[in-house]
Amino acid sequence: MKTEKLNSWLTLGANVGVLIGIILLVFEIRQNSHLMRAQMSQNRADAGSALVTSFMDSPYLPVIRVKLEND
Repeated sequence: MKTEKLNSWLTLGANVGVLIGIILLVFEIRQNSHLMRAQMSQNRADAGSALVTSFMDSPYLPVIRVKLEND
C-alpha cells in the first residue's frame, strides 16, 4: 500500500516537473524569436548605414557637387 502511494506521488511530481519544463521551453522559444527579430532589424540598419557611408565616401561625389554649384 505504501509503495503504491509513493509511486503515485513520484509520478505526480514527475508530471509536474515535465509541465514546468514545457512552460519554460515555450518561454525560451518566444524570447529567442524576439531576439532574432531584433538582430535582423539591426542587420538591416547596419546594411543601410554601410550603403550611405559608401555613397558618401565615393570619389564622384565632390565632382557632382562642384558641377551642381557651378551650374
